Amino acid sequence: MDSHRCDFPACEQVAVDHVYGMRTRHIVERSNYCAEHVQHFAASYYAASRVGTGPSRESDDGVIFDIEMLLYDDRTDKPCYLSLREAGGSRRLDCAIGFFEAAALWWQLEPFQHPRPLTHGAMGSIIDALGGSLEFVIIDKYFPSQAISFEAKLYIRQMNVMRIVDVRLSDAVVLAVVCKVPIFVAHAVLGLL
Repeated sequence: MDSHRCDFPACEQVAVDHVYGMRTRHIVERSNYCAEHVQHFAASYYAASRVGTGPSRESDDGVIFDIEMLLYDDRTDKPCYLSLREAGGSRRLDCAIGFFEAAALWWQLEPFQHPRPLTHGAMGSIIDALGGSLEFVIIDKYFPSQAISFEAKLYIRQMNVMRIVDVRLSDAVVLAVVCKVPIFVAHAVLGLL
């Protein structure tokens, strides 16, 4: 991350939190906040009502969501936050993710070329090299009382057989970006949010 000053009016502190607003998996807004003023951003962000971009789509598996916001904290001991928004709808799924997971997502969303594949890009290439294709990812379990609140699955089609692989939510989202596939949230999870 680049070093920036806080975007809060009249603040001269160094920013440690970087907020990336997204539409259709492209960064469209960037803001930087110090540790004190990121709370003002968070309060207004979570209070606002919005509608996700794109047409809404449901299936037996769930409802399509996409990335709306990534809050990346430079301090490795602090959580980062990811917000997914229902395509064409107002429901939102928010979760804390680790520093390195947020960095992996940020690297996939930034529009620059990497000389060698990063981990998730390599994972996508491995799926392809083994004759598979990632069809979609789904956030299929929610445990509000646990530290790791969400579980996700990759749905990989290989030789007309659907293979299901258990992964962390953050890895599912990054792979969805790498492989350009939809992110579903299961109906059962939506019923608990």
